[in-house]
Amino acid sequence: MDHYIVGKIVDQIHDVLWSKLSLKHLTFPDHKRFLYTTVKFQERWNYLNVIGCIDGKHILFKCTTKAGSLFYNYKHFFSVVLQDVADSESRLIFIDIGAFGK
Repeated sequence: MDHYIVGKIVDQIHDVLWSKLSLKHLTFPDHKRFLYTTVKFQERWNYLNVIGCIDGKHILFKCTTKAGSLFYNYKHFFSVVLQDVADSESRLIFIDIGAFGK
């Protein structure tokens, strides 16, 4: 029962944070922003026609019961995958968390 309560609290906090902060800190990309980013990549890093750099990370965790091998990765531990895209100034413009480790 405790896990259920904690999960509900996390969901509620997530919803509040998303509704209050997403428009300010995670804006919707548009054509003008993509053009600005490509210019900044060319000026700062000398990369042509780039709108973002993608990277990923395996986040280690203790495997849950009945998870099987879904979260077991090629590095031989259980993980979820964090993947992100950054702009020319190393600011995150897209984040995805939670894909299976394999």
